[in-house]
This record gives sequence, structure tokens and C-alpha cells, in this order.
Amino acid sequence: MSAALRWPWYGQIELLNNGQVEGLVDRFRAMTGLRDEAGAGRNDLARYLETNSQRMRYDEYREKGYHIGSGVVESACKSVVQIRERRPGMRWSAEGSQKVLNLRAYVLNGNWDEFWRNRKERTKSGAGNQAECLRAA
Repeated sequence: MSAALRWPWYGQIELLNNGQVEGLVDRFRAMTGLRDEAGAGRNDLARYLETNSQRMRYDEYREKGYHIGSGVVESACKSVVQIRERRPGMRWSAEGSQKVLNLRAYVLNGNWDEFWRNRKERTKSGAGNQAECLRAA
């Protein structure tokens, strides 16, 4: 794509990156002379940006050190979930997989001891069987 074709869109993305969602919506709304389908798409995009503008304060998020893209989360899912559950010979049901993930979340959040205390109390009181305790994890 030539620089001449990219340049106008680059400015639009910069508005979004700088947290100026309202300015981006204004620019989209100002586009005129679009055919029906393109105009409808523009309206949908502007409406989406307006509805979700509070979630698109990328400048503020970067200042706080938050990751903007999904790459970090996708990578974590791959290493925490997929690699663990897709080793050779492993077969997991959706229910069994969820139970293991629940337990791992307790470990990673530092709540492992709390989980076991609650589980022991529930088991002693007859409030639930093991499957119910794991589901509650």
C-alpha cells in the first residue's frame, strides 16, 4: 500500500492511540458522499466507538503500564492452558479441564490454603461433595 493511501488512516489510528476517541468519531461522522454500504459501515463504526469509548483510553492505559494488544493474554493462555492440556496422551473433558483451571487459579492467586480450608469445612458439614467443591473453585 502506498504512503498516500496509508497516511489518512494513520492519523485516525493516532487519534485512537492518543485517547481521542471523540475526535475519531467526529471525523467518521464528517465523512460524506459514501455509498449506502460504506455509509452504513461508517455509522456502525462510529456507534461502536461511542458506545465503547470508555474502554478505549489507550493513552491512559499505556501510562499505567497496561498492555493494549491481546498478544500477552493469548501467549499466557497458550502457555498456561494449551500446553498443559495438550501434551501427548492427555485427554480432557471440558468439565475436567475447567476444574483443573479453577484449581490453578487458586494457586496463582495465592488462595490455595483458603480453598482447602473451605473445602474441608464443606465436606465435614456435608454441604457438598468433591465435585461441587471443585466446581466452586
